[in-house]
Formats: sequence, C-alpha cells, structure tokens
Amino acid sequence: MKITKNNKKRVGRNLTIGFLALLVIIGIPLVFYLVNKDKSQTLSTKTEQSVTRSNSTDAKNNNDKKTTLPDNSESKTADNIPTSVAATIKILSVSQSNGKVDSVAQVNSDTGVCVFQYTTDGDKPVTTQSTVMSKECRSSVPEIQFSRLGVWKLTVVFYVNSEKVEAVQDVTVR
Repeated sequence: MKITKNNKKRVGRNLTIGFLALLVIIGIPLVFYLVNKDKSQTLSTKTEQSVTRSNSTDAKNNNDKKTTLPDNSESKTADNIPTSVAATIKILSVSQSNGKVDSVAQVNSDTGVCVFQYTTDGDKPVTTQSTVMSKECRSSVPEIQFSRLGVWKLTVVFYVNSEKVEAVQDVTVR
C-alpha cells in the first residue's frame, strides 16, 4: 500500500479524534466525581452538625418530660414489655466465616421473634431480627456492617406472648 498525503492526514485525524474521545471518556467522570465529592463532604459535615444539634435538643426535651404512649394505646415500647418468667434463651454459638458473623440462640418455644443486636462504644449498632424455627433463632450479618474490628456486645432479645427475655455475650469481630 502506498502512503500518500491523504492517508497521513486521515491517520493524523483519526489519532486526534481518538485522543479527544479518550479525554472525554476519562475527563467527564473525573470532573463529575470531584464535584460530587466536595458536595458529599459538605453534606456529611452539615448532617453531623444537625444530628449533634438534634441530639442536644432531644436530651433537653427528655430531661423536661418523659415521652409515653397515649393512655388508650395498646402498643408497647420495648421498655414496656415485661420480662418473662417462663421463656428462656441461651446463645449457643457465634462464629465468623465467609465474610459473615453468624449467631445461633436456643429458646424454649416454637414461636416468637429474636432480635440480635451487636453494640460497641461510640459506633452504630448492628441489628437483625429472625423468627423462631425449631426452637432456634439464627442471625447472619455481613462483616462489612461492622464499623470496626474488635470486641462487640451481642444482646439477643426473645419476644414471645407479649413478654421478653434476653441473653448477652461478648463477641470478637475479626
């Protein structure tokens, strides 16, 4: 094939178009990311400030008056549910594998609901709920939901017949 001036111009034009296309493909998402990164940092700061203000306002309100349900309400908050004398719960096992933290609790009923809550000082709690099956409750939580590694307190609350009972155990998330 003979190289002519027209072929050189076409090759040069194609390289220029390719370079510009590459620049657009990389540049637009990069600009979008940088613009939104600044917005999310600003939003995060504003959210933290509003949560702090809200928490301090809530603390003042809680000190001024105690919040309760209306007198004619049949609903109960978790604090108002009496502790059961008949129900029992025991944490059988807690293990960690395949990117999950698995927990099993044994109860003395074939019905009811268990709430698994992992807590540690200064971090958001991790909470799951399961129904009783064959007198056991099971929880499987992805490790990514835990904000940090270390010791967490696992509290399993078993709700049955409008009563509750709980078990507590320290768990190490690795």
